[in-house]
Amino acid sequence: MPITTDALREISQRAEALHRQSRDLLTDGVRRAAREGYSQRAIAAAIGRSQPEVPGCCNSSLAAITEGAWPPIAVTSSTSPTSTA
Repeated sequence: MPITTDALREISQRAEALHRQSRDLLTDGVRRAAREGYSQRAIAAAIGRSQPEVPGCCNSSLAAITEGAWPPIAVTSSTSPTSTA
């Protein structure tokens, strides 16, 4: 039996909802890591992206948290940040 346009529309709506959900989940995780002092490099390594992609994947959230600049952070291991301040 061929797929109907209604079925295609439903599939599309579900895919869009899942896309929004996954984007929100990633954004929340990046926000939390930034608040807890992780560097862009540490966040990128944890999420499997390059460091230049980190601000782009959650640009507005990062700008709100950091007001355009990341705090000075020294990461002593791949799992925990430490502040240099």
